Amino acid sequence: MNTCLGKAVLLAMAAAVFCAPGGLSAEDEKLEGRDYFGIKGGFSLLPDAPPGAVYPGVYPNKPVFGVFVESRFSGDYWGWLEILYLDQQSFSDVFLRDREGNIVAEYNVDCSRRYLEFVLGGKSRVGHGTVTPFWMVGAAMTILLDTSRRPDVVDPEQPGFRGPAFSGVVGIGFEIATAPLLITIDARLDFYAERIYSDLPTPKPNAILLMAGIGF
Repeated sequence: MNTCLGKAVLLAMAAAVFCAPGGLSAEDEKLEGRDYFGIKGGFSLLPDAPPGAVYPGVYPNKPVFGVFVESRFSGDYWGWLEILYLDQQSFSDVFLRDREGNIVAEYNVDCSRRYLEFVLGGKSRVGHGTVTPFWMVGAAMTILLDTSRRPDVVDPEQPGFRGPAFSGVVGIGFEIATAPLLITIDARLDFYAERIYSDLPTPKPNAILLMAGIGF
């Protein structure tokens, strides 16, 4: 999965480099007033979690992929909607101790969570050109699809995580109009996930997402 998404990101960037010259004359015509539907993929960069976290341990970088819709609603301000699939995983060591505190056994725990995330927000372009920077801000609603815990035991945390979690999204990026395509690349922070209707914590950690997409 990592290899495929890595290739997809590289292909998107290569298309941006080779197709950008052809879109110079058509940039204004194609970018203004158009709606785009496309695919998007990238990676979720997660910090390691301390022992007191819901899921402690080492968090490897995991793939993210999905679809997006983008539409201009006023001047250089655009709205966008994304539906993303996230896969987050953590590895930790568990030590069993006797009454005196001596370690009597040690084993590794592999916990995985899979989410469906809906991101709704807006972005503002900075200037005009074939390569156009932008900043973005929005909100995300994340639904936990499933959790797994290996060794193969029932995850004791899973029943408490039902219901959506809400988080903020901010980022910067740039897009390239290559008529009739729109190539977009961004780096964003998905942070402070909380559940409004529950006092229980959410297992979704803060993450930096590196994303690339192609709109049609």
